[in-house]
Amino acid sequence: MDAVPRRFLLCRRDELGPQRTITRWLEDLRDEVTVVELNGEILAWSTICPHFGGRLEARVGEGAFQCRWHGWRFDLRTGACLSHETTCRLRRYEIVERDGMLEVEYGA
Repeated sequence: MDAVPRRFLLCRRDELGPQRTITRWLEDLRDEVTVVELNGEILAWSTICPHFGGRLEARVGEGAFQCRWHGWRFDLRTGACLSHETTCRLRRYEIVERDGMLEVEYGA
C-alpha cells in the first residue's frame, strides 16, 4: 500500500519577500523547514543540521546553508554537504503552490 501524502501550510508566497527565504517550525513534522526562492524556483529544506542538530542559516547570495554551531555548509539547490567529504545531506520537502500559498508535502 502506498503512503498517502500529507500537506502542511507553510506560508504565503509573498511572505518570502526580498530576502527570498522564510523559516517555520512544523510541529506535525517535528522539523524546522526553510523555504528558499532561488532563481524563481521554490525549494524547501529541513534546516536542522544532519551533522549534529544545529540550526542552519540560509545564505542565498552564497548559494548555501551554514550551520551556526560548527560551520558545516550545504548546497541550497541540492542539499549536499559542501564543507566535508560525507554522504550527509539535507532533507528536502516537496512544495505545492496553490492560490498563492506554499504547502509542504510529506510522505509521498
